[in-house]
Amino acid sequence: MFILLSDANTTIETSKEDEVYIVDLVDNFRSIDGVGDKSIFALFSECGDVSRFHSGQAFISLYPTLYQSGNSAKYGKLAKRGAKLAKLALYQAAVACVRHNDELKKIYLDKKSAGRIPKECVIIVARKLAMIIYSIYKYNTPYNPARVFNTLASLSH
Repeated sequence: MFILLSDANTTIETSKEDEVYIVDLVDNFRSIDGVGDKSIFALFSECGDVSRFHSGQAFISLYPTLYQSGNSAKYGKLAKRGAKLAKLALYQAAVACVRHNDELKKIYLDKKSAGRIPKECVIIVARKLAMIIYSIYKYNTPYNPARVFNTLASLSH
């Protein structure tokens, strides 16, 4: 039986069905090459219930700040909004995915060859990874690269 801590003074005991659901969900997250247990637990301990978000991008808030003046618009550093530890865990997971996940490594190399700086490419991979994690959470299915990257495969043929 899992015991979830809702705050410092109360605990919530989970049922057997909830326990099986949580174990299945964690196993599904482990199916992503490059994402480890520490990243998974850091992400979800910081964000809480992911079902309250309407998309994977709202789930983490990885987006650049925008500076506008007149007709010019420039994008700057990442916004400081969102869960800081979750963004850090997702960034570290993206770095690991670039090394160990062939599909996400291809996205990284494509963006880098298009002239983007390496850190920006990792952020792009992190955003894609956030979408994958959100989808796995929403549908409780294991990572399937053919399903996630089917548009990339159809464009290359």
